Amino acid sequence: LELLDLSETKISDKSLLAVAYTCLELKHLSLSMCTAITDDFLESVPLFLSNLNYLDVSMSSITPRGCSHLACLLALRTVDVSACPE
Repeated sequence: LELLDLSETKISDKSLLAVAYTCLELKHLSLSMCTAITDDFLESVPLFLSNLNYLDVSMSSITPRGCSHLACLLALRTVDVSACPE
């Protein structure tokens, strides 16, 4: 699985971690308007999703602290954080 769109769902950090653990080849992840995800999930992203090149967390509760964990993802080209709280 390379593309996953979970936008507008109530998915939690715990469920997303299970997805990340089993979808190691994921390249495109859309989590727009997933208000239950937190910075804690983004902290775990580099551990499992090193091939990720697109991440949409727009209109979620993600903060700059969470986004800072993505800096080590060399394949990541696009991160959409529009309409996030900070």
